[in-house]
Parts: sequence; structure tokens; C-alpha cells
Amino acid sequence: MKNTKYSKYLDSLVERDIPNNLDLAPDILRRIQKSKGVIMNKRTKVLIPSTLVVVFMALVILTVPAVADTLQKWIGYIPGFGRVQDNNIRVLVEPLTQTINGVTINIDEVVASSDKTLVKYSLTGIALPFETQFITCPDSLEASMSLPNGKTVKMLTAGSEGNYQFTAEFTSIPNDIDQVVFGREIQLSTEDGCSPLVFSLPLILNVNSQVELTAIPFIDLPTQTPEELTETNGNNSSSIGSMSASQAIPLQDGYILLGSIKINSVDNLSSFVLNGYIEDINVLDANNKTLGTEIVPNDFLVETENLDNDIINWAFLINSVDIAWPITITVNSVPMVTERYPNATFLVDVGNNPEPGQKWDINKDVQIGPKTIHVVSIERKQTDFGNGYEITCISDPSFMGSVNVVGDNRFGGGGGGGGGVGGETLTYWSGFMGEVPTGILTLELKGQGVETIKGPWQVVVDKPNN
Repeated sequence: MKNTKYSKYLDSLVERDIPNNLDLAPDILRRIQKSKGVIMNKRTKVLIPSTLVVVFMALVILTVPAVADTLQKWIGYIPGFGRVQDNNIRVLVEPLTQTINGVTINIDEVVASSDKTLVKYSLTGIALPFETQFITCPDSLEASMSLPNGKTVKMLTAGSEGNYQFTAEFTSIPNDIDQVVFGREIQLSTEDGCSPLVFSLPLILNVNSQVELTAIPFIDLPTQTPEELTETNGNNSSSIGSMSASQAIPLQDGYILLGSIKINSVDNLSSFVLNGYIEDINVLDANNKTLGTEIVPNDFLVETENLDNDIINWAFLINSVDIAWPITITVNSVPMVTERYPNATFLVDVGNNPEPGQKWDINKDVQIGPKTIHVVSIERKQTDFGNGYEITCISDPSFMGSVNVVGDNRFGGGGGGGGGVGGETLTYWSGFMGEVPTGILTLELKGQGVETIKGPWQVVVDKPNN
């Protein structure tokens, strides 16, 4: 079994014409976290909305090679920021703004630690696409940061949560430097096309006693001797695995618990666990009361790199402090995926002048690898946020992938899923910059199989000692 980074599978859900070094996974984490208190269950599927709003509101992670992440010793966690190695925290001295041609950028918050630098900012004065007759300009969300000597600070992530609220993460700023320059370029839609606006703002950082950013410490749990349990895969073959709990983070209103599962090697399958959250899990307190679990906050990224092939790291949040300890954690199954299947294509004729709202029934079974995907229809759509086609398919819980219209100027894609309830419809969006293809279209299927390794795995956890 290969423990491949989960983001590689989420990328397969959004087959967009974007550089290969983009990691789209944390968008899913942010979307799940948008409604606090939502408890995930088996019906909760990893889906990208099928409208082009995704292009403008997605959180895009610029992948950086793992720099011995698992070798770092995290001492604590700051909600809204992430894990830290020490308490060396600096913040923006005061908010800043800059206005160019009626568009204003507001630097609302900057937090810098020994591990990374987080910038939160917003833009105002930009007309929404439906408020103009001009084309929609793409936004890579990339920002920049430079030191006084001209050297750049490496960017880690760039994201948007909608309503022109943005975040940007960079590597750490040297402790002896308290002033950097933040840069951001946007493409403004005009009657002559896309016009660039380049913002540049000096940021001053300092330790601010009025801003209390104290890291919540990680608590190491007592070393356990995991119980070996039998696990089975889809073919009902048996093997041996085990489960352990390693750390806890006591929050104001609950706990984050971390641990790992050791699972025997399964040929040609890779684990598919979203930021450590395993859906098929039961947690019981000492009175056999079920405790609800949630995915950890999106800024708490669970380590998935540099793991042995047979290790899966898990993590979840319990939104309660009134717990009868010890608790018993049981994982009943773990989702897995196959290698990607060879792409499959087929042709659809939509005529030379398809009109928005026009729909063509396809009702065709398409073979991809050992799977058969039923394609229901394709519809020409033009919305406030995009121009292209929407494809409807019947979902298959044993397949995860995408269906898109092939085109050189395609820049938006979405939809997809796997492991959900079979027979439901899923939609996939293919948006285009400029001219939308007509006539005989080539539709391309990409994806892989979804399988389940069954446990159970179990571990008992005593109350963490603060």
C-alpha cells in the first residue's frame, strides 16, 4: 500500500488547465470548515460545486516540497494560524491600505512565526462579472513578499474565501528583520481586456502585547501497546493491523486528538484520508455515550508526507469538554484508491451554434478501466461566473474522477466524487476563456477506483494531563 498525499486524489476531481504544481486539496478543507459544527458522516462526499464560482473562490495551494516536516517538533497550535515550534510570534503593527484606479487593498492581519508568515487581506472597488459587459479575468491568487535586501520570501499558499477576502502564506521571516514588502497583482476587467493593477505595501512587524497569540501546547499521550486486529479488503482477504493515539490538543471548547493506524500492505492501493479525518469511526466515552467527531480546522494540516507505506495518520475534533474518560476510538474501515486508469474519451455533437440553456441527452455508458460510467446529458450554460458546458452523470461509489470537455482555452472544471451513494447524479463543469467550442466535442473521463479496507482498529485514550 502506498500512502500517497490525499491532495493528489482531490486534484483528479478538478481537472483544470492549471500548472502541475498546484495542490487544490485544502479548498475542500476550507469548504467543510465554513459551517462550524457540521458533523461529517458517510453521506458527506468530497465534491466541487459545478459552477465556475469555484474558480474565483477556491483556496489554491502552491505545493512546496516537504522539508522534513515530520522531523519538526511542534510545541503548540494557534487557532486560525496553525502549528508552531516556539512562541516567537510577531504581528502587523497597524492595518494598511493602498488604492489604485479606485481599487483598494486592505492588509487586515499579519502573523509571523518561526515556521511561516500568514497575511490576511481584502480587495474593494472591483466590479463583479455580472455588473459589467467585459470578460472575466482569471486570478492566480499569487502574492509576493520581499525582504529589505531584495530577496523574496517563498510563497506557500494563496487563497480566497469569497467576497474578495484573501489569505497568503509564506515561509518564515528572519527574526532580525521587522519590515517586508507585500505585493499583489490583479487583473481588472475592462472594455479593452484584462488590465493589471500592481499593489506594493511595506509591512512592519513587532511583538504586540495587545494581541494575545499563545500557542496551545500539544500533550503527548502515554505510550500504548496497540492491539493487533484483523482487517479485510474488498476481496475479504485478511491481514493484521493496529491503531494508536499519540497526542491531544485541549481547546477552549473541546479536544483535537491525533494518532496513526498501521495497516498491512495492500497491493496497488493508496490510502485516501482527508487531512486525517476517517469518516467510518465511532467514539464512545466511559459511559458508552457516542461522541461526535469533526474534521480538524483547515489550518491544522495533518502530516501525510514521509510516512512509511503502511502508516495512516488520523486526527479529529471533539467539540465538547464534558467527557467521561477514558474514551474508546474504533475505526471500522479506511478508504483506498487504485492507480489512475487510462483516460477515456468519446464524442458528442452539439451543432455549430449551441445556445445557452440548450441540452443534449447522451445516455451513454463509457468504459474507463474496469468501471462503467453512465453519462446522462450535456448542457450549454452561460452564467455570471462562467461560460461553457455542464455534464451530468450517474454517480458510482466505486469511482472517483471527472468528465470534461477538451479544449485549449478551458480554465474551469469541477464536480466529481466517489464513495458516495450510487445512482445519484453528479455534474461536471467545463468553463472556457473566450470562444466556447462547438460542433463535435471530445469529452474526456479521468479517474481511479475507490475501495474500502475494513477493520476494525481500536484504541482506548485516557484524559490528557494538562
